[in-house]
Order: sequence, then structure tokens, then C-alpha cells
Amino acid sequence: AKRLLRRSRMRESTIQVAHCSTYVVEQDSSSAVTCHASYRPRRGGATELTAAGLANGAVALFTSRGEPSCAETKPRMLRGHSGIVCGLLFVSGPEVGGHGGYLLLSCSADRTVRVWDPASSEPEPACVQTLRGHGGTVTDLATTDTGMLVTGSTDSTVRIWRADPARTVMLHPWFSEVQVLRDVGGWINALALHSKEETLYVGDEQGHISVYRPAGGAMRLSRWRQQPRVHSLGVTRLLLVPGERVLVSASYDCTAKVLDTRSGAVTRIIDSPHRSRFTALCWDGARSELLLGDESGHLSIWDVGGEGCLKCERLWGDGALPKQGGEKVAAALANAVRVSRIDSTGPRVGKPGPSQGGLRHLALAEGGRLLSSSGTAVDAWRVVHGISSVRAAAHSAAVVAVAGPGTAAVCDEGEERRSDAARSPEAALSTRSSESAVYSASLDGTIRAWDPQDMSCTSIFHEVRSEIACLIHCPRCERLVTGHDDGAIRLWHVDSGSTVTLSGHSNTVTCLSVDTRGKSVRLLSSSFDGTVGAWDISGQRPPRLELLFAAHEEEVLAVRAAELTPRYVTAGSGALIKIWSLDTHALLGQLRGHTEPVGHLAVDGHFLLSGSDDGSVRLWDLYAYALLRVLPRAQEGPLRGLLVVPDSGWLVACSEAAVRVWDYDSGGLLKEWRHAEPFCSIGLRRSTGDVIAGTEEGLLVALPLAEVTPSMGA
Repeated sequence: AKRLLRRSRMRESTIQVAHCSTYVVEQDSSSAVTCHASYRPRRGGATELTAAGLANGAVALFTSRGEPSCAETKPRMLRGHSGIVCGLLFVSGPEVGGHGGYLLLSCSADRTVRVWDPASSEPEPACVQTLRGHGGTVTDLATTDTGMLVTGSTDSTVRIWRADPARTVMLHPWFSEVQVLRDVGGWINALALHSKEETLYVGDEQGHISVYRPAGGAMRLSRWRQQPRVHSLGVTRLLLVPGERVLVSASYDCTAKVLDTRSGAVTRIIDSPHRSRFTALCWDGARSELLLGDESGHLSIWDVGGEGCLKCERLWGDGALPKQGGEKVAAALANAVRVSRIDSTGPRVGKPGPSQGGLRHLALAEGGRLLSSSGTAVDAWRVVHGISSVRAAAHSAAVVAVAGPGTAAVCDEGEERRSDAARSPEAALSTRSSESAVYSASLDGTIRAWDPQDMSCTSIFHEVRSEIACLIHCPRCERLVTGHDDGAIRLWHVDSGSTVTLSGHSNTVTCLSVDTRGKSVRLLSSSFDGTVGAWDISGQRPPRLELLFAAHEEEVLAVRAAELTPRYVTAGSGALIKIWSLDTHALLGQLRGHTEPVGHLAVDGHFLLSGSDDGSVRLWDLYAYALLRVLPRAQEGPLRGLLVVPDSGWLVACSEAAVRVWDYDSGGLLKEWRHAEPFCSIGLRRSTGDVIAGTEEGLLVALPLAEVTPSMGA
């Protein structure tokens, strides 16, 4: 408990949960998922196996690479059980055998345990052994590193099985029964087994927990202790955490209890806040956190040593978190479990049946993904810690752009760095309100203005003609500028929302940049049609097109005005970067080195930074046209945003997976933030020192630069 408490004080408390993929089995209630297990073979590279036990007795075996979608993953079916599958377990090791060095074990209401070889090349892997002996539903199973298999049943017995040493030369092990424990005194509902010490914990229908240890020989177990009435009703789940000396039990009495494995003392009682019993337990060893799923579909994340409940989200049922995959997943899950009761004439099952709904099973998969069983599917979720501040914005779709004062990725730094003294007092006063706001544009067709202090929404503009592709803020002319899918550019007045439309591009406007020199305000635009446009939007007369020309042979993805000299930079899908004169639009130079499309540019004084789809960022001398440094892994995958923090010179690079802060001079990584939802855009809120990141689900996330220190990159 002291170790858990000490860790809890070091933990950042904010946690986000988001859906990332779904394994769909079938659409009828007889195929409801009752349990699941996952395994990544050592010789399988990125391949991951996910097995789902079904109410109809089958086991669905999914093979995937990465995070599959509902449409692209179809399971192989392992058929043989004639009753509900109650438990699944992958076992591996040098003594296990099988085609891939691992096996899958399943237990069922048909009173049997089956051993499968998932690595078999057969379309439906054959059952290599069926273990018989129990007289009731086999409710749970567990194994040790020493080759011992333990099974529990509603026949009130626990059976011990070991691989026959005489058959070690065979492809598959052969399990033989070596002991039967008959002194439990009730139906066995749950087992937990120490994989090295062979200490066995048994939870029964009366709420007792019995502990068995090896005695009189390494091959046999005897009861060491029985704790009567740990729960007022039957125990349904047990979870052993050997490293913490903790045993967690869940019961029909709607509580979960944390016990010290040495003394048996209850150190914490967790009551279900939703008055529904806990149906799933899981331990996150990296965070020392307990994850509980209940019958109402809620996931609770607990720090059992100190802070208590850290997060509660509904993953199943009405009001659950949204799932990725759109209409395909929704259609596949439409009939997930719509029956209120499934009658069974077979043996009574001690574990939760498919009719009870909710989260039936939880498990952590490779890469930290959380798997949950509900309905006729297994869902994968990302659980991300350490997000310092999150504002659940009202956007209903991806945030494609964030703009505001100091947003170097979308605003001209030359204008940002000039003080209000360079303007008239009237101009400074009239623009103070608009300059302090943060703006976001979304695929839901709205532009929203946010108060920079509390991020409350202050105004909303609606775009109904064409999808917004990019956004910048121009304080000098009190305008927001948006580029659109149909090639149009619109200027929005920040107070009235009135618009002026500029036409010229024939395809999506990909990027916008503003250059302000003296009284002139020039807008630069790039497009998928390969052209770059220069527009006069000074405000002294109606906006007009100065020049539209073919800048690249392929799509132009980015345009950026230089800060200290009349130049601008363009880049495109051909990986070539070009430097142009802002006065004559003559080509001044070309930069080669990227091998993938260059979609993002940032300028810091005499330096140019370019971000590519391969995740790399290159640093160039803008005037010598020379490559100075390469950050080969600035991000994981294609960049979604790039900006330079004016005061510190830090580089902020955004991908779907993370937002990273770099000291580009030394090449050191200073800070990384992750989120449960994919990032898709970034901006800078200089008034509070935050990076504002937009997500695919319409959220705005505040990432404080105060957390970044130069020593972090050392």
C-alpha cells in the first residue's frame, strides 16, 4: 500500500479514453462475446491474435496487424464446445509446443476444457486435446510457468492438470489430471494463480476465498487458509497482482475488495457507484492502476493505494463513448444484444452470462490498448494519461485548424512581433479583442471563437457552401481567412461574421499565409491544382487577386511568408521546396532532400523548417539555401502541424499520435504529449503559454509549454 501511495503522488491525474478499433463477430444474440484473450507471437512481428469466446460455444480467432477496423478483420471460427465459453487463455513457452510455440485453452458450460493450436495452417484450427472430468460448468482456468493447469467448476471441485513429461517429444503437450480439490464447499466461480509460486486462490458462490499452496511435494496443493464471507454474495472474479502482493475480488454484492495476499486483510472496499455488479477486472502494471468494468457498461480506473477513482467512462450502452468506424461499425453492432433474457436449460453458469450485458471482460493488449467485451464485439480502447488540460469543444467533427495570436503555424510572425505602438491607438484598441481570441475550424462546417483564458465559446460562424480545409487569423485587417474544398477563399469579419469570397483556385485550398509590410496586407494561398495565389486584402479597397500562377507540377501543400525579408516558400507532394520573391514572384532557389510529400512549413528568422509525410523535419538556411540539420524521427508518421514558439524558438511538431516539442538547434526532444484521440491540428495560445491541439473527435486540448524545460532534452 505504501508503494502504491508513493506512486500515486507522482501521477498526473487527467486520463482520457477513446475507441480505436472493433472486432465484430456476428449480429445475433447467440454470438454474444462472453470473454476474450490476446497474444502477440514472438515470431509474428506486429501480428496480434485476439480470441473471443461466444455464447454459442464457438471461439472467434482474429489475426490483425496494428489496429484493425470492423470491415477488414474476419475471424476464423474454432468450433467444438456445445455450451457457453466461460474462459480463454493463451499459453506459451519452450515446453508448450504447437506450430507457433503457443496454444489457446478454452473452458465451457459443456463441462470440458479444450486445447487449440491457433498457428495451425488449417482454416479452422483443430482441437488437439479435450480435457474431461468435471461434472458441471467449467467456470475458470489458470496456468503457471511450470506447466500446471488449474480448472474450477460448478461441481464444487478444482482440478489440477500437468503436461505429461513422457510426451515432451510430441508437437503438442498432453495434459493429465494429477489432483482434485474437493474441500472448497461450494461452486467455484473464479480462480487466480501465482505463475511462479503455484499459490492458488479460489472464489466460490458463498463469498469465501480459499488459498492453496504446494505441500508434501511440488506436484500437489493443499488448503492453507480459507477466508469466509469476504463478500456477502458469491465471488465472480479474482485478480492477482503478485508484484504488489494484492488480490482483487468482485462479487454479486456489487463491490470489489482489495486484499493483502500475506495477511488476507481487506485494505480497500470499492462500492459500485452505478448499483451494478463488477463483471471485469484488469491491472495496469505500468501505472499501478485497477480497471473495473461493470454490468451497466462503465469502466472505472482506480488508484487503490491513494487517490481513489481517477476516471469513469461508459463504454457500452446509452451515452457510451463514440466508436470509430462510422456506419460500418454501427451497422455491425446494431443487433449486438437486444434480448433482455436468454433462457438456458443447461448447467448453471457461475460466471456472467451473455444476457447480463455490460462489460464482460477487460484485458490489456500489446502496446497498452485496453480490450473490452460487450455485445457481439471486442473493442480496443486507448487509455492516455497526463493530459494537463482538456476542453470538450462543441465541434462534432475533426478540428482542421487552430488560429490565434502567436499561432506561428498560421499567422505571420512579422505582424505578431510588431508592438501596438507601431499602429494608431485607435487601431490597437479596436483589434485588442479579436487578437486575444483563439479560433478553430472544423469539418462540421463551423468556425468557433474561444476565450483564451477559460476556453469558453464566445461566437460561432457557419459555413454551408463548402468544407473548410484551412484557417488563419489576420489581426491587421480584423479578418479570419478560410480556404475551402471547392477552391474558394473566404474572409470573415471577426465581429459580424460577414464574408467576402475570393475565387481563382480550381481545387482545394491547402494552406494560407499572410505577409504584412507597411500598410499592405498580402494573402498567399496554395492549392491542390498546383497554383499559388497572391491577394491584396489591405482593406483600403475590395480584396483583389494580384497573381495566380503554377508554382509546382504537382499539388502545392504548403505556403509560408518569410519573416525578415520579402520572400515566401512553397512545398508540395513532389517533395520539392521552392523559394520565391514576394515582390516579383520570381523563383529564387530550390531545396531538395525530402523523399516524401512536404505538407508543413515554419519560419524562424533566417531559418526554414519543413515537415514531411515520413515524419522527418529538416532545418534550412533560408538565404544560403543550405541544409543544416535533419530530425529524422520528429514524429510518428505524417505530420499534421508544425510551428515555432516565438519567445523560446522551440519547434512543435504534431502527428496523429503525439505532439512533440524539440530544440531544433541541438536536435533534442524536450516534451511529448499524447491523447486518447488522434491529433489533427495545432496552434499557439501565447497569452497563457499553451499549445492548442485539435483532435479528430472535435476536441481542443491545451498543452502547457510551462511543462517544457531545456534540461528535458539533455
